[in-house]
Amino acid sequence: MYALHTGELVTMLRGHYNNVDCCEFHPDYQELYSGGKDCNILAWVPVLRSPEEEEEVDNTKNNSAGGTSLNPAFQDAWSSDED
Repeated sequence: MYALHTGELVTMLRGHYNNVDCCEFHPDYQELYSGGKDCNILAWVPVLRSPEEEEEVDNTKNNSAGGTSLNPAFQDAWSSDED
């Protein structure tokens, strides 16, 4: 997996025993599916991680304002001028 904006290698996904032929990302579930020449289809699900110290401070501020401390991948980033 590579970082979208920098192209930096983030991690290697290992699981197929041969080359990967296709990938599909499901944005609603934050899952990646891959199919390979080994005749397997794998589902790659993100691991929910505990917030880092900086994020913990931000979440404490958000929680006092009625926010929740969710993994950023699952937070709604949409905003409205009416709020």
